[in-house]
Amino acid sequence: MRKVLIVFYSKTGNVRLLVQKAAQLLDADIEELIDQSKWTGVDGFFRRAHRSIVKGDTTLSVTRYNPKDYEKILVFSPLWAATIAPAVRTYLKQNADSIHELSLVALGGFSDSSGAEKEVEGMGFKLKGVLGLLDSGQRGQDINTFEGDNVVKLEEFIKRTLS
Repeated sequence: MRKVLIVFYSKTGNVRLLVQKAAQLLDADIEELIDQSKWTGVDGFFRRAHRSIVKGDTTLSVTRYNPKDYEKILVFSPLWAATIAPAVRTYLKQNADSIHELSLVALGGFSDSSGAEKEVEGMGFKLKGVLGLLDSGQRGQDINTFEGDNVVKLEEFIKRTLS
């Protein structure tokens, strides 16, 4: 059994940078969730807001890794209207019986991830750890230039929660 699987959804790429850093630190496998819904443009913005408010699901592409094969799952999600992204919500619902240990990293315009935490716990998961980060807490276009408060906080969270 492998130790850690990182599961994430990233519409803009900000979450992806955090995932790449975490994967470096943990030597983890990475599962990117591919959402089949169109979220771009003005219509996409309103669909995102509605789907987040009603905590709706979406359609995902087939995933590569089976979470049953991992001791720990670390999920990264952007915050949409103070909730997890529909792709992450759908993945968690689809794999609820396969996840042994779950931790959550949420990235948004506000560091308050309590809405996302309550939502995931409401789905029946007992979270090992939760980290809320600000979009503005990181800089860089790729893993080689990635820096900022989010990197420091992520490193501390990993040492505290996943070691």
